[in-house]
Amino acid sequence: MLSSIASAEHSAGAVDTAGRRRGDIPSAPVAAVAADGADPHSRVSVVPWDRDRLSLEEWDFTESVSWVLLAAIAGATGSVFGAGRNLGWIRASAAGLEFAATRRRPVFLPWSAVRSVGLRFAGPWTELPVTPTSLNAAIVVAVPAWVPWVRRRSGAAAFIVDVGLMTPGPSALLAELNRRLVAHR
Repeated sequence: MLSSIASAEHSAGAVDTAGRRRGDIPSAPVAAVAADGADPHSRVSVVPWDRDRLSLEEWDFTESVSWVLLAAIAGATGSVFGAGRNLGWIRASAAGLEFAATRRRPVFLPWSAVRSVGLRFAGPWTELPVTPTSLNAAIVVAVPAWVPWVRRRSGAAAFIVDVGLMTPGPSALLAELNRRLVAHR
């Protein structure tokens, strides 16, 4: 049996021949050679890890999770600040509907040019498709931003506005828009 391993296995708190307590991980790879004088290459046990590089302790796991969470929070914060003042918005007035998706140019549609509004998806990814009677009826404001999102739905073009994070919420927004749409027809 290997001398350093045997001494550590027989006594729980004892110190082995290399001066380590039982359960300690050596700081460098260590070879333990058989004590009976046999061929040392046939019974060599090498500990392949280094305590400073690889450790399976609870603190390391907690620290790793903390860094991952901090990176995710920093990325989300950077995304929100990166959007800056160009976050999506919607205004409903007596004249019509004004809206802009995040980082997109604002669009104005008079109520007579709004065919339908609806909701797609759920949670923070909720979208509000606004279908005009004609794309020519839409007035797009010329500001330095990307062009509005336009998608084809059932053969008709629709402007897409991201409303998942807006207050008072997508369902309340849809109810108000439908109420105004019915009142102006």
